[in-house]
Amino acid sequence: MKHQTRYFRPHGGAPNSAAAIVSEVARLADGGRPEQALHLLSTANLYTDATRNARGVCLLRLNRTDDAVRTLRTLVLPANCTWMKPELPVVYRTNFITALLLARQPGGGEELIVQMPEQDHPSVIRLREAMQCWVHELSWWQWLNWKPGLIPDVPVSLNFVPGEFFDPVVPQSTAPLQVVTHDGAKTQAV
Repeated sequence: MKHQTRYFRPHGGAPNSAAAIVSEVARLADGGRPEQALHLLSTANLYTDATRNARGVCLLRLNRTDDAVRTLRTLVLPANCTWMKPELPVVYRTNFITALLLARQPGGGEELIVQMPEQDHPSVIRLREAMQCWVHELSWWQWLNWKPGLIPDVPVSLNFVPGEFFDPVVPQSTAPLQVVTHDGAKTQAV
């Protein structure tokens, strides 16, 4: 019988809860190990909005932008619709927009940025600024083609790490993550 390591925050959720897994995934990805974080998500066998968002963020950080678009699209857009689910956390929606921008779909990204009701949210502001910089970097001919909808083959540059696991406006728990190994021993995660 194969045993798996379980992650959890004391006083903050059951072992293997989505919140605990996402916290560990964020720690790994923010530490420069998005591939390991993606593997953890695959082995956790949890399918929640938070884990789907985390999967999309890991894919963004691995530069697998088309996979990130597909993953986040099913989370953020209702079936057969072009508007985003307003009840989802802001960062889930901005992660999808980020994926579109990095996948060279700035038209869709710009449209969705405008749709965001949270225009003063830091995640929305930095995406809007990235789009403005992109437009300013276009040559006159590229800009002229951009206006009627012809997308120039110019990548959108970001001055931030793509994807967010948690909303920067909402404080997160600082309780240390603990690991329960297959033999039941508990240790602090690094």
